[in-house]
Amino acid sequence: MDLYRITIETTSEAVEAVCVVTDLPEIVGQDIEDSADLEARSAQARASEWIDEAFLNRTGAKVNLYIDQARFSDEEVKGFVRVIEQKLDGIRAIGLDVGSLLVSLEAIPEASYLLAYKEHFHTLRVSPRVIIAPSWEMDRLSEMGTIGADDVVLEIDPGMAFGTGTHETTQLMLTVMEGHALRDTRVLDLGTGTGVLAIAAAKFGAHSVTAVDVDENALAVARDNAVKNGVSDRIQLVVSDLARDLPSGQTYDFVYANLLLDLLLRLLPDIKHVLSPNGTLSVSGIVHHQVEAVAQAAREQRLKVIEIHENADWRALVLTFTEESGGWLACSAIF
Repeated sequence: MDLYRITIETTSEAVEAVCVVTDLPEIVGQDIEDSADLEARSAQARASEWIDEAFLNRTGAKVNLYIDQARFSDEEVKGFVRVIEQKLDGIRAIGLDVGSLLVSLEAIPEASYLLAYKEHFHTLRVSPRVIIAPSWEMDRLSEMGTIGADDVVLEIDPGMAFGTGTHETTQLMLTVMEGHALRDTRVLDLGTGTGVLAIAAAKFGAHSVTAVDVDENALAVARDNAVKNGVSDRIQLVVSDLARDLPSGQTYDFVYANLLLDLLLRLLPDIKHVLSPNGTLSVSGIVHHQVEAVAQAAREQRLKVIEIHENADWRALVLTFTEESGGWLACSAIF
């Protein structure tokens, strides 16, 4: 399908916040052009052979949103742009460096979109043990020369969904996941996007993974990625508004939620229905100054913070149930 592309100029720091607030039902896809990702790739073995120098010289980040041309008129799309601009005004108060948030609109053929994301998305080590590679570079992984015996390679294609594993919040969650004993456990991934965390959990040995997203387009991409990685038999894909539409009575040993603050605060009251009594909840998408707000909301749900991980201005928290409603384990913070 031919598309309208709405481009938002922002910063690497604010990419995820921009993606969340602009996740409208009219949007059929998102992709990201982030200079921080390109710098990381160029620092890895032989990566500069794969990336155009013009991309390496860019700064900041762009979030591209796509709308089906066949469904909406030019005037309707311009109306969507105005709505997006209003939503972007709301993230300035988060405390991130959001950049200009300049918004532009253009019409593009589908072929141009498919070519663009292949130019922007390349193989990258995103945590100590996890390497993410698109399908068109899988046969070149040996050229990197840095894949160890214990490494886990995820074959991920972004398609028309958000989330390729390159953002700090996803990298935090993957690092947290590496420290968990997932073999033969039940895992819940809330807000799965392209399925990065769900697929990683399956490859780390989880017995079963339930991957949840409110976006059916995202779940279609996650399904394709699960098949490519040979783990589709252990991943159940569910359309749900966070945990609210999940079958009652099912609990999980590990719950992962890479979500921004407002969604995390909505989620916490429902965690008692899905997290097993001895289970572990890991949340990311938290800006450094929001940690206390999440911790306080968690205490109200009889959860305690046992670990804090950081990457740039983002934080990930690991929590478990407690018999006492208050108190952090100060000695357990990890930086």
